Amino acid sequence: MNLQLIYDGEALKNHEINPRELSVALLGIDTLLKEANYTLNNGKTELKVKVKASFETGCFKINFRVAQEVLDKIVGLFSSSEATAYADGLAIVGV
Repeated sequence: MNLQLIYDGEALKNHEINPRELSVALLGIDTLLKEANYTLNNGKTELKVKVKASFETGCFKINFRVAQEVLDKIVGLFSSSEATAYADGLAIVGV
């Protein structure tokens, strides 16, 4: 998933931004995305957020790349209660 945050306007006419404002915004988005992932996936997947900034005349863009770890999904699949029940059923039947 890709997400883009654009800072634009009169305050950035000199291509400058207050580092505290920028850091608070970046940390807030990172926290928001990770908390949403935790809530939606019951803590079973890990989210990695990467940032790439780009500059254009009069604005400051921050591109976020968000990715879930596929391995976490696979482990979750095999460690779910459904998978355990299926494995136990196979063991009982003797497969």
